[in-house]
Amino acid sequence: MIRSKMMRRLLAIAAPAIAVVVAALPAAALNDTVGGGAVSGGVVFTTGNVPVISSPACVTDFWTFNGSAPTVLFNVNESQYAGSIGIYAQGNSCATTSLEAGAITALSASGSNTPLGIGTMSASCNLIPGNNNIYVRLGTHVILLVNTNCYVNSWGAPNTTFVATGEFLPTTGDGVNFPITAASFTGAFTVFPS
Repeated sequence: MIRSKMMRRLLAIAAPAIAVVVAALPAAALNDTVGGGAVSGGVVFTTGNVPVISSPACVTDFWTFNGSAPTVLFNVNESQYAGSIGIYAQGNSCATTSLEAGAITALSASGSNTPLGIGTMSASCNLIPGNNNIYVRLGTHVILLVNTNCYVNSWGAPNTTFVATGEFLPTTGDGVNFPITAASFTGAFTVFPS
């Protein structure tokens, strides 16, 4: 009972932020500070898990994500980056098989390359600590909403929003007979001014 109230409260908190993101995306696409690409990787539950479907209560968990985006594009003040980036995130939440909501406690995304041997290009984004960095999973669909500071070739883009959305598919455990302790994530992300 207490955990279901907590889950409803977390969803109530997350819903306005998600609505703002969806409404802001078309306007943000016109701004000079944008980026994004496809992302995939693995989620490991370091403490706790996603319990089996017959479990009536949510389980508090801590998880990490390691992944990559093979082809991303960033533009900050007319300084561009095209290439791959690695992405790391961690968070905690209260999970059931069908619903999970919680906080993102760390996020970093970075990459560099030397196209055509003419100099090094780089891009990075890092979490701004606070209570507005959220994670929601409904069934297999995941949404991350994180406040970040980003840099492209040393040009700063402070106060950006990093949004990732995609599918969470169990790789260890099935959520029916066994708790889920690891999963894959495949989706996309975008970064735009807050």
